[in-house]
Amino acid sequence: MRRKMSRLNEPLEESSFIAEVSQQVQSPLYYPKDSPLIVTLTRVYAEQTGRNDNAIAIGGGTYAKEMPNIVASGPMMPDQEEVEHQANEYIAIDQLVNVTKIYAQDIYELAR
Repeated sequence: MRRKMSRLNEPLEESSFIAEVSQQVQSPLYYPKDSPLIVTLTRVYAEQTGRNDNAIAIGGGTYAKEMPNIVASGPMMPDQEEVEHQANEYIAIDQLVNVTKIYAQDIYELAR
């Protein structure tokens, strides 16, 4: 890595610029499907929606990585248009109500 950085900085020697590389590595956020947390969340989801969809793990950053025994769980349903983190992002009122019911039961079940 030092050799590559040296080669990168050679053309910059006559200027006031330097190149630096920093690396921050975070552990992935992952819990097995049979963990009590995931079992509870998927059970509540199935009870509230009548669906038995598989829980999925996705890439991306989340503050859930900063707290123990936490996962990110979002309001997207498998049959919905993917509009999150884009211009004109929205959620339909009925979907907001449905996901709020799921979150409320999640909190209740996990707090017991």
